[in-house]
Amino acid sequence: MKYFSSLKSIGKRKKETTLLIIQLTLSTLAFLILYHSYNYYSIKKNIYDKIIDIDKTLVNNSSVSNHGWSDWDNLVPTLTKLKDDGKIKEIRIINKGQSSLEFNGNYYPYYTISREYLMALNIELEEGTMPTYEELDPNKTWDYIPIIVGNKFKDQVKVGDTTTLESMVNSEDSISDYKRNFKVVGIAKAGSMIMVDNHSTNLDIRINDYGIYAPISIWKYKFTDKTKDRINIPIRAGYNEKFNLPYEIKDNEIVVYNSDFINSIGGLKFQLIVNEKDDIKSVRSLCNSIFESNNYPLRVIELKVNQWDEISLFNTFLLGTLVFSIIIFFFTIIGIGLTTLYSLESRKKEFGVRLSQGATINKIAFLIIKENIIKVLISSFLSLIPYLYAKNILDDYYTLNTDYSYALNLGLIPFLIVNLIITLVVILSILPAIRKLKTLSVVDLVRGKK
Repeated sequence: MKYFSSLKSIGKRKKETTLLIIQLTLSTLAFLILYHSYNYYSIKKNIYDKIIDIDKTLVNNSSVSNHGWSDWDNLVPTLTKLKDDGKIKEIRIINKGQSSLEFNGNYYPYYTISREYLMALNIELEEGTMPTYEELDPNKTWDYIPIIVGNKFKDQVKVGDTTTLESMVNSEDSISDYKRNFKVVGIAKAGSMIMVDNHSTNLDIRINDYGIYAPISIWKYKFTDKTKDRINIPIRAGYNEKFNLPYEIKDNEIVVYNSDFINSIGGLKFQLIVNEKDDIKSVRSLCNSIFESNNYPLRVIELKVNQWDEISLFNTFLLGTLVFSIIIFFFTIIGIGLTTLYSLESRKKEFGVRLSQGATINKIAFLIIKENIIKVLISSFLSLIPYLYAKNILDDYYTLNTDYSYALNLGLIPFLIVNLIITLVVILSILPAIRKLKTLSVVDLVRGKK
């Protein structure tokens, strides 16, 4: 009944009430935008920093691909020697697979990844078991390549399910075909499948519940030579001999063993991780000197330098968010405070009558706070409408991009936190007006004295 009376009292002052509700609604939406923007990029940065040390990572800085580089395969022993000599700690690889994997009639891209990189992602499984470091040997040939799938697959597949990727190309002088079998060994927990690439920054790392990872491995590829003299067979065999990869020749057919590791190096899909004790600039200079002496059209740079613009942008964004939050905070206090003062000035006579009838200053102060909290509740409801509308758009539009459902989560808790902040701001804003009210006597109030 008391709150109904307060609503009736608020309704008598439509102009002041409308103005304050508009101020509160706009302030609430502004704080929500700032909160979610900051939270979105902070979540991504925190995930990124746990996976990648940009101060110890070198990446390719060349526009050259293996299509324009005849001896790119010589890079493999060069990088391997750098690692064996202790000049670099690790060669990390992540590379998009040749095609997409089929599950229940739908096709999804998958990524081959080095075991060190896979372990660094620290993917938590809801079902199944993550292969051990030893099992993920890049030189291993699998009958069924183990794959880890994102949480969105749990309604489509179960641990132990298999799928096959096969291809055949029949040209004028040869037939080449391969078949690779994959088996689901783990289904990740929701939000645990982190997708990155070799040049990922903290702004484009993604959480993808539709992601699929397969370890780099050795796999068979059958080549049938249709030429009269079988001139292609020695070429294929020579390539495998160069990399100590096995092959089997029978008549006009050769079965070669391909390496995801070698293919990824050739595609320049790698990172070089520097030892903790080593200076990255010195290692970078050493690598580039070796590349130059071998006439490789390839140079590496620090990942930090490669994404310096993104780092600067993120730091600027954080500073801008802080400054804008402070501005909104003070403008909200000033706006609400002035509106409240104006309202109280016009209500002095009313308060004087209440005091003369036995009310106390504290009761009047409580009445003012109660009325303003009701206005906060109204503004909260009004701001909830566009908030839920934006949430529905995100839920519908980004169904396949689950990154937004985690990093940009328009949930109820953030909404309640922001509205709690707005409520505290309102109370702080009206305290000066209440303090001024306490300095006036009943007679001053009844006369409307300022």
